[in-house]
Amino acid sequence: MQIVVEPDRRTWENAARLADFWPLQQDWDYGLAVRWQSRPVLRLLAVDGSDVCGALQLVGRRWLGFAELWLALRGPVLMGAGDAAAALLARIPRGIARLAFVAPEIPASAD
Repeated sequence: MQIVVEPDRRTWENAARLADFWPLQQDWDYGLAVRWQSRPVLRLLAVDGSDVCGALQLVGRRWLGFAELWLALRGPVLMGAGDAAAALLARIPRGIARLAFVAPEIPASAD
């Protein structure tokens, strides 16, 4: 599985069309709005061959003036089976002064 870092808009929106559900917080325009506020955005796509398996948009911010905080709100979005979630989460920026919070969208059970 390959992780595409910062795919172009067309590729991102094509991935959104493949998903059963695409949360607003993972939308391209949501990321644009965040960037207009001078915050970093990181977009990642998990690709297996020619199939898009997952997507993750992270929003960054400075915390306490020196630490980085990365938020993955309602993501990753998964489109297929496999280890796309693990591959995407492994690419989240980490380090001594970096924190990451992931709040995935969990579908309601059929029970």
